[in-house]
Amino acid sequence: MAMLGRIEEFDECSSNSFEEYIERLECFFHANDIEDGAKKRSLLLSVCGAKTYSTLRSVLAPTQPSTVTYANIVAALKCYYSPAPSEIVQRFHFHNCKQKPNQSISNYIAELRRLSVHCAFGDQLDAMLRDRIVCGVVDEAEDKALAAETALLNARLLRQQQHESLPQDDVHYAAHTSFCFTATA
Repeated sequence: MAMLGRIEEFDECSSNSFEEYIERLECFFHANDIEDGAKKRSLLLSVCGAKTYSTLRSVLAPTQPSTVTYANIVAALKCYYSPAPSEIVQRFHFHNCKQKPNQSISNYIAELRRLSVHCAFGDQLDAMLRDRIVCGVVDEAEDKALAAETALLNARLLRQQQHESLPQDDVHYAAHTSFCFTATA
């Protein structure tokens, strides 16, 4: 039976984490209807690569990897390649994350979500994201607020100058125009 897709060996030097590797492997198993734990173990051990296999042997020693369940192999490799990070350190990184120049808002939010994974915010995640977005895009918000304030001041100045330069008969018209402008602004 031909397999759908392929799984390359795990490369600890790549930007992909071991957790991402296992997620992709689980998708491969799902696509190929592989549910048996022993078969999952054999596939993982055969595709993970020589370096990862050697690391696994060291982590499990003196037990042979072929005698350990798939779930325990995954757990052992996750502990080795992705040890649980410090919640305090992760929150520090999250709370100090600011939007980079030329970084889109959607990319900034995706980065915040990535940083929040090990922060244990629980039900407070949305509030923390909101607060970080408000604080992290300060330059953009400040620029918009300053632009809006400048536009408002300029509009007031123009109306005042227009009102002062009109003959007395046109004061009523200027007041009406100013009111309509203010109501639609």
